[in-house]
Amino acid sequence: MSPAHAVSAPRRRLAWALIACGAVLLAWAVLALCAAGLGGPPEAFEFARRRSYDAVKSAVHAAFPAFALRALAGLVLLRLGLRLRRSR
Repeated sequence: MSPAHAVSAPRRRLAWALIACGAVLLAWAVLALCAAGLGGPPEAFEFARRRSYDAVKSAVHAAFPAFALRALAGLVLLRLGLRLRRSR
């Protein structure tokens, strides 16, 4: 095994770990924003107990800053992982 290959293996594992963490953060951000819009499990709601448009809109607007931070962090980790994977 060449020394260059030995150095690139841990770097490749780190790159894949960063990519995986970025993807998980992006998925968490999207699912959290969707959960804020739904307000809970869809099975628990009946038509008579539905939320108003203003309640949904205010819940999504309140959840948006956390969504933006999580999504931005996920994108940054993805970019770092891709850049690290492509560099040699």
